[in-house]
Amino acid sequence: CFINEHLNVCEDCRNELDVLKSEALVSTPEIISENEMMPFKKAAKKLNRQLYGFSYMLIILLILLGFSYTAEEKMMYNSLIMPLVGAFGYAMFRWKVVYKLPLLIVLVNVFALIFGVVTIDLPSAAIWTLIYLLFVFVGSLIAYLLHFAFRKEK
Repeated sequence: CFINEHLNVCEDCRNELDVLKSEALVSTPEIISENEMMPFKKAAKKLNRQLYGFSYMLIILLILLGFSYTAEEKMMYNSLIMPLVGAFGYAMFRWKVVYKLPLLIVLVNVFALIFGVVTIDLPSAAIWTLIYLLFVFVGSLIAYLLHFAFRKEK
């Protein structure tokens, strides 16, 4: 590291560092070996997988909820639910949202038709699926624009 190389050469900086250490303003971090970090990395990986699975389940449940409202008087709630699905999908999957959410929506809607979650005919279901895909796209686009607008400058 450049700082360590400089401290080996410059006696003034080395003395200043010793003064700071003695005043407890600066502490030197302990170097942790790769073997000591392994349990933490495994736990983080497991937590990440669980979060990813939970995200999929939440998105699927929201899509099912929206599709179950299709043939009811609550149908207008889908104008809120589906953009939220798109925004949440973008937050979790970033650019993978382009293919993951449309595939999920189609699969969940087919599942809902087969198991009778909603009682509409196939052509109507196809049209509503396209409309919901449009809402999800709008939600993903809004999430992307917010992400773009609030990102930190480098």
